[in-house]
Amino acid sequence: MKKYLIWLLVMMVSVSIALFGISCKGNAATSGAETAVQTTAAGTTAVESEQPAEATLETAGAHGAEVKSAPEVTDMLTKVTPGPDMQKAIDDAKKYAGQTIKVMCSGDCAIDSLEPITRYFEKLTGVKVELNIVSWDVLMPQGPIAISTDEYSVDVIDTWDPWLDEYAPQGRYVDLSQYLSNEYSAILPQLKADMTIGGKQYAFPFMASWEIMYYNKDLVAKVGLDPNKPPTTMDELNNWIKTLSLDTNNDGKIDRYGFLVDLTVDYGAPNFQMFYKAFDGKPCAVDGDNLKMTLNTPEMKSAMNEIKWLVDNGLLSSDALTGSQWDITSMYANEQVPLFLVWDMYRSYMDKKILDKTGFFAFPGQTKGTYASTNGHENFGIPITAKNKEAAMAYIKFCGSKEVQKIRTLWNGTSPDYPDLWKDPDVLAKCPHLTEIAKEIQFETPRTWPVNGSLALVGEMMKELQNAVVGTKTIDQACADLQKTADNDYKIIPGLASRYADFLK
Repeated sequence: MKKYLIWLLVMMVSVSIALFGISCKGNAATSGAETAVQTTAAGTTAVESEQPAEATLETAGAHGAEVKSAPEVTDMLTKVTPGPDMQKAIDDAKKYAGQTIKVMCSGDCAIDSLEPITRYFEKLTGVKVELNIVSWDVLMPQGPIAISTDEYSVDVIDTWDPWLDEYAPQGRYVDLSQYLSNEYSAILPQLKADMTIGGKQYAFPFMASWEIMYYNKDLVAKVGLDPNKPPTTMDELNNWIKTLSLDTNNDGKIDRYGFLVDLTVDYGAPNFQMFYKAFDGKPCAVDGDNLKMTLNTPEMKSAMNEIKWLVDNGLLSSDALTGSQWDITSMYANEQVPLFLVWDMYRSYMDKKILDKTGFFAFPGQTKGTYASTNGHENFGIPITAKNKEAAMAYIKFCGSKEVQKIRTLWNGTSPDYPDLWKDPDVLAKCPHLTEIAKEIQFETPRTWPVNGSLALVGEMMKELQNAVVGTKTIDQACADLQKTADNDYKIIPGLASRYADFLK
C-alpha cells in the first residue's frame, strides 16, 4: 500500500493527480498480497517479486491482489448483437489487424471483466492487446510520465481529471471528440463534461464511480432504526451515527462505532470533501475567466467542526485519521461497523452474504432534498505519443460501447455511462444503488482542484483538518492557513472555469 514515500514521489514528478480519491478506491480492492500482475495477449500471469515504483512500464507490476478473469463475461459477449457504434469499432479495428496496442490501467478499472472483454476484442478484430493491469503505486508515477514525455510507452492509459487539466491544454492527448461523438452524446452529461477541456474530449469513462453511503440493514434494525428510512439530512445522519454507536462491554466507552470513514492525509480527501459539500461548500469560485480557491469559508469551518464533534463525542474512532480505507472496508465486511462511506464500485468486491444485507443511501446535505457527491471516474485516454492511435481509438470505442458497458454492469455491478441503462430493469435489479447515486450527481463536488500540484494542496487540506480535530490549531486558524497556502504556493491552471462551472452551482 502506498504511503508518504509514494506521495513524495508523485510530487517530484510534478503530477497533479487525485491520489487521495484514487487510493480510497484502490485499497478497497486489494487483498494486501505483494503480488505483481501483468495481463498480456498471452493471458494473465502473477509475478511473485514486487517491482519498485521507478520500474519501466514493461516491467512494472502491481501491489495487491491478483486480477482474475471471468470467463462468464465472454459467454455474455458472444450473445450480444452489436449496435452501429459497437460494429463500427469492430470494423475499424479490423483495418489494423496484426498491430499490437499497449494498454495500462488499474486493477480497479479492470476488475475481472476487462481481460475477457479485451480478448474478445482481439478475437473479433485481429488486433493484439498488451493489457498491463497495475497497482496505483505503479500507475500514479508512470501514467503522467507516459502522457507528458515524448517517448512512446503506451497506446491507451487509465487517465484522471487532474491529468486532463494539466496535460490536455499542452496537447498531450489525442482528441477523441469526433471519433466518439455518438458515445459522448449518449452518456451522462456529467461524464461528458468531466472529459471536456476547451470544448473537446480527450478521454472516455470506462469506470464511472461515485461515493455513497453503505449500511448493514440487519445491524440498523437491531438498534431500532428503520432500514427502509435512511437519513435524508445531516442531522438525521448524526442521529443514526449516535444510535448505532454502542458500548458493548458496558465500560462507559463506545467500542462499536456506528460509522467509520477514511480521513487520512493519504486517502481521505474525497470523503472529507463530501462533508464540505454537504454544508454547501465550494472549493473554488469563478473569477472572470479564471478560478479562485475558496477554502477559508464558513462552510469549510462547519465541515471541520462536524468531524471534530464526531471524534470529541466518541462517535468516530480516531482510526479514521490514521487508519486506511482497506481496514475500514474490511470492518464492514466483517460486520464490525454498520455504516460507512466509500466508492460505489466497492460493491463489486463484496461477498454476496454481506451484499444481500447492504442498503445504500445518498450522502445527505443539511437541508432535506440536498446531497453531496464526489466522483472517481477512471477514463481511457490516448497519449499523443501512441504508435497505434487508430487501433487504440477503436479499442476504446469497443470497450465504451453501450452493449459492453451493460454486460460489465450486470456482471460487476459498476455504474454505467449511459443514462438509459440507469432505468433498465435488469440493471436496476443488479444495481439498486444507482437510484441513490442519481440523487447525488446533481450535487457533485470536484475531487481534485484546477491547480498545478492538486495532489499536494488537497493533502494540505487534510493536514489542516487533522490539526483542527486534534486541537493543534483552532478551526479558524486551520482554515486561514489552508487558504494562505493555496494563495501563495499553488498556481491556478488557466482556462478551466467552464470545466468546473457545473461543480460550482
